[in-house]
Amino acid sequence: YWFALKVGYQAAFKQNSSGDKLTGGPASIIHKRTIDAVTDISMLRVFKTFLETTPQLILQIYILMKHDKAAFSQYASIITSFCGI
Repeated sequence: YWFALKVGYQAAFKQNSSGDKLTGGPASIIHKRTIDAVTDISMLRVFKTFLETTPQLILQIYILMKHDKAAFSQYASIITSFCGI
């Protein structure tokens, strides 16, 4: 996050010597680095979602299938986990 914020700040406020923003040269490299950093953060969020929510959903479904009685809260928790994915 720190790297993305630092590079994003540079891309937003750095200007070339001519005064144009992000018109080739070093500024476009900074812009590309910013996009790469934000893309990496988004991909890490996807991994986090699947690595945390999917096992929880599988466990909740397993518990629901093994026990004869089911409460409304179990169904609500399964639906919430499914929507989280």
